[in-house]
Amino acid sequence: MVIRNTWGRNHDSTKVVFLIGEPENVTVSSQVKNESMKYGDIVQGNFVDVYRNMTYKHVMGLKWVAHHCPKAKYVLKTDDDIVVNSREMTHFLARELSPWGARDLIACQVLENARVQRSKKSKWKVTTEEYSLDYYPTYCAGWAILYSQDVVPRLLKTAQSTPYFWIDDVHITGVIAEKIGVARTPLSSLILTPSNVNRLKLFGPKYVGPFVLGPPDLTTDKIIDIWSSIPE
Repeated sequence: MVIRNTWGRNHDSTKVVFLIGEPENVTVSSQVKNESMKYGDIVQGNFVDVYRNMTYKHVMGLKWVAHHCPKAKYVLKTDDDIVVNSREMTHFLARELSPWGARDLIACQVLENARVQRSKKSKWKVTTEEYSLDYYPTYCAGWAILYSQDVVPRLLKTAQSTPYFWIDDVHITGVIAEKIGVARTPLSSLILTPSNVNRLKLFGPKYVGPFVLGPPDLTTDKIIDIWSSIPE
């Protein structure tokens, strides 16, 4: 609910949907069904909603956009523990990029020269059978990725003919993006840093500078704090 009540409130120029798989818990599954009927903003796939199925969810989102929002100029895929500064994002897209829509755009926090984790202790442990190289290609941190509309069907088409890899940000914005020849554009200068979160609450937005995205891994209270500090 926190997203619906803060940055996820739909406006004339935006539409927010939530991507989910099949919950393993029957009670949660029933709750999701009721929530979907109430709000009409949940897109659900027929795969179990576990971490190793994140690529299925990412591709499902691309497919939904391609079929239901073909005229959207931009697509922002995020995690549910961040903040989007909706007003600044709209200004950025319309004035800094293009009101008619950019082309060949994948913008994000760009990660380079990331080493493949082989340790059994790592959450992101990958075997050589899953991914044979020692380093991943340049890719986007998956918590917030901005796509131009023209990139979406190209990513979708190529993903459907490429062997599955479960780390979705590496797979979609690294492996697949390289296959279609689209570079990753850094958004780091427009991301609110964790060190500025408290400063924003205490002193206001003019003391932290313009930002379009908050940092990842925020608690519900932090999301509310940041949102309430952003001018209407």
